[in-house]
Formats: sequence, C-alpha cells, structure tokens
Amino acid sequence: MAGLEGTRAGLRVSESIQGRLTVYLSGEYDIAAITPLEADIEALLGREADVVVVDMSDLTFMDTSGVAVLLRIANHFGPIEIRNPSSLVCRSIQALGLSERLRMPTG
Repeated sequence: MAGLEGTRAGLRVSESIQGRLTVYLSGEYDIAAITPLEADIEALLGREADVVVVDMSDLTFMDTSGVAVLLRIANHFGPIEIRNPSSLVCRSIQALGLSERLRMPTG
C-alpha cells in the first residue's frame, strides 16, 4: 500500500514476518489529512495480523484526528506498539489514558 502523493500525510504498510505488520506514518496527521487516507486505512483494517507496530519516525504532527486513527487500528487488531513517537505524541497518549492500547517504549 503506497502513501498518497500530494497530501500532507502518508501511510505505508509492510509485513516482514508473517502475522506482523509495520505501519509507517509520515507527514502531518490532522483532520484535513485523514479523509484522503481513508482507503489506505480501510485496506490496513482488512488485513490480518497478530502484532501491529506503528512507526512514527517520519511523522511531523499529530492532533486528535491522528490519535483517532491509532485507536481505530488498536480497536481492530488489539493493543499496538508505537515506535519513535515525538515527545508531544507520548505526552498526549499518556494524558488521554491510552497507554494500554497504544503501547510506547519506556525509557
């Protein structure tokens, strides 16, 4: 699944090990960016996986619309692992009480 050209946000999925999906988020995840990604999100939710990791290395901004996307993924697959979140994303997830559903590395 390729990210969308011409939008501020991207979503790419890879499966390196059977049953383990890595979702790469890039750009800015705000209310304006989510609608163009809806087909990619639905395609992701149509897959099967035992483990889902969300890599935010290339994510530059996320508001509550982005958090809602993460919750959709977690509600479908179960708790997900968040990798490389910004400190703002970490604080937001913790403040919202979502650390059990959206697991982040500690340290």
